[in-house]
Amino acid sequence: MYLVRLKHRPRYKGITKLKSLRRRIEIMREIVNVLKKDKEGLVKRITEMEQTLESEIAHIQSAIVTQEMIDSNYNMLLRQSEQFIKELQLREQKQIEEEKEAERLRKLKEEQERLRRIQEEMERERKRKEEEERRRRQEEEERRIKAEMEARRKREEEEAQKRREEEERKRKEEEELERLKL
Repeated sequence: MYLVRLKHRPRYKGITKLKSLRRRIEIMREIVNVLKKDKEGLVKRITEMEQTLESEIAHIQSAIVTQEMIDSNYNMLLRQSEQFIKELQLREQKQIEEEKEAERLRKLKEEQERLRRIQEEMERERKRKEEEERRRRQEEEERRIKAEMEARRKREEEEAQKRREEEERKRKEEEELERLKL
């Protein structure tokens, strides 16, 4: 019994340790499902890692393997899984940062668009006010010219009236002189 335990105990303990790596593979799958880029390549690597794990378990079950060999294979698979998980976490972090940057750029673009629309509205308002001011000045100029023309016309009428009155007075004086001469 002792010899059997000595022979098989490292095998079933090694299989148990290797089966614990399956949880790491599930974690990797969850991380890959979150990623958007290069999913197929990552899934392929996870599948290869899973096949390696399963073949190692099958090898331990089918052959007599030493504790050292089991431990070295377990440590190798553990290092590979840790390295791959770190790589996946870095990719996930990079994707999150890219999404944040994209969101920041989108908001910046929206803000620039909003500012551009405000600027255009302000420009239209400025042009409208300038047009109103130009129209008002033009109307004032037209009124001033009209008033000047009206004043000139009245002056001319007054002068014409004075000339007529003067002519009338002179004519009357001449008539008066004529009548007195006769």
